[in-house]
Amino acid sequence: MSLILPSIGSGIIASPTAPPSWNGNTYSLSLDGSNDYIDCGTVSALNSASTFSVSAWYKKASASGGGLIVGVGPFPGERFYIEHFSNNTIYVGYDSTFASVSSTADTNWHHVVYVRDSGTHKLYLDGNDMSLGGTPSSTTGASAGNPFYIGRLNNYSGYFGGLIDEVAVYSSALSSSDVTAIYNSGEPTDLSSYSPVHWWRNGDNDSGSGTTITDQGSGGNDGTLINGPTFSTDVPLGPLVLPSITNTYSVDFDGTNDYMDFGTNTTINSSSAFSVSAWFDVDNISTTFPTICLLKTNLTKGFVISLSNTTGGNAIYNGVWFGSAYNEFRGYATNNSTLSASLVSGFHHLILTYDGVDPLSSSSFTIYVDGVNYAIRSTSVGLGSYANANHVAKGAYQFDGLIDEFAIFNTELTQREVTGIYNSGTPNDISSLNPVGWWRMGDNNSGSGTTITDQGSGGNDGTLTNGPTFSTTVP
Repeated sequence: MSLILPSIGSGIIASPTAPPSWNGNTYSLSLDGSNDYIDCGTVSALNSASTFSVSAWYKKASASGGGLIVGVGPFPGERFYIEHFSNNTIYVGYDSTFASVSSTADTNWHHVVYVRDSGTHKLYLDGNDMSLGGTPSSTTGASAGNPFYIGRLNNYSGYFGGLIDEVAVYSSALSSSDVTAIYNSGEPTDLSSYSPVHWWRNGDNDSGSGTTITDQGSGGNDGTLINGPTFSTDVPLGPLVLPSITNTYSVDFDGTNDYMDFGTNTTINSSSAFSVSAWFDVDNISTTFPTICLLKTNLTKGFVISLSNTTGGNAIYNGVWFGSAYNEFRGYATNNSTLSASLVSGFHHLILTYDGVDPLSSSSFTIYVDGVNYAIRSTSVGLGSYANANHVAKGAYQFDGLIDEFAIFNTELTQREVTGIYNSGTPNDISSLNPVGWWRMGDNNSGSGTTITDQGSGGNDGTLTNGPTFSTTVP
């Protein structure tokens, strides 16, 4: 059985002491997944309380990792826990029973809230009710003499690997509106008005040093760092709000021989992180592969990002395709088998990121479509140093449709940055993200001529070849 507990319930306090003032969020705690945890002492609430809530922020060290977020009680035996297990399922358990919900494979910050209200319970993830199944069992005896742990469960080896922040326990059932407010669009907020019985800020009231985490709630249960957890300045952040920008033009490619050549760009290679971003409105996704961009050294190999709706063969799947090209186009496919149907109409936003670690590992790549992270099915792309003769809308199969706001970064963009760039479907100013190349497809060239000025740091102006035309249809 899997186990991981978020913060657990606390005793019912009639007259809570005044909580401290909010000083922002600067620190989190980093746990190694081996033996690190925080001992918060005995918490009596679970001996009898039928109503309580627990909230915590966490970030897994690896997409396939996880562990116990919080836990109390012996294993085996009567216990309570919240765990993000390595199979990307979140488990909530009492005694020998548990309920679970599916989650995502990523290394982003997430906010989890468990609410028990007598005979019912709910689990919220990033402010969303996850429709937790099952019925909560009795908590009598779970914390009888057993310490409440952050990052593990008594007598159980499922230590959490990653970051944990802002763990709190309440003696009330938080409402859905409370959860929304606490999630605060992804940025921790002052919990004082919710009267937490326990609130471990994981460094912010302890100057990010020492081995004690002061309890900022009314319960007075200070936490003790065990086996060397370290403080981190990687904390949950709110939405990335980028400046607005006027977007008037896109470029229309005919699907026959139109393309844009933007010369030498050394960003795409196997040893360095990179990201590619593009807005596109494809006229036709056939069983061929309309190519968004091809980055290559010569006619025999390169790196390509394309679209596909075919289900044939043993490597090509519906959705977004990327890979190493031989004779300009060959590789392994990626993504969700139902994705391509949604790409046929209107503008969509695509970002592919590479972490610079292993070009033969699917875990090194991430694909986002319209801000959503789609799991990669498989890849063996064999990246090389594809530096020269880089193209938009050119490949073995030409792109038929509109492309806008094409950009290349020499970093692996985060989910937060991707969400900010997508901006609910409206392009904005990405200057602060330091793109190496940023081709606005007419907006800095008055929608005329054959040159697309590079607004990034690389200075690689694009040349429209074989007659692409400007369009005023934009995202």
